[in-house]
Amino acid sequence: MEPTSETTFDRAVWYLDSLCRLFQQALFRITVLYFCIHKTLCLEQRAIEHGQSIEAEIKAILQSVLTAEMSTKPNLAKAIEKHFVHLDGFELPEITREPMRTTPTFE
Repeated sequence: MEPTSETTFDRAVWYLDSLCRLFQQALFRITVLYFCIHKTLCLEQRAIEHGQSIEAEIKAILQSVLTAEMSTKPNLAKAIEKHFVHLDGFELPEITREPMRTTPTFE
């Protein structure tokens, strides 16, 4: 699809557009080796049900999973609990707190 006019600007735009398309194709190319045949068939069935190609279905799945992961905020308490979950029966005692003091008025 080279430009029909021979202006330098048109050729530069065509060249940059070609580079962008080539770059986008390189970014989205992923090869998965030794993927379970059962999961491949399930993926094909899911793509058919959604009326799209397998590649489009994979993109949609990755987009939804990664968006969900990015939207969840990290929780320190959950991270600590997950780290020590293998120690069955171990729980940290709840710390009792004193009531808050009244705020000084400085009068």
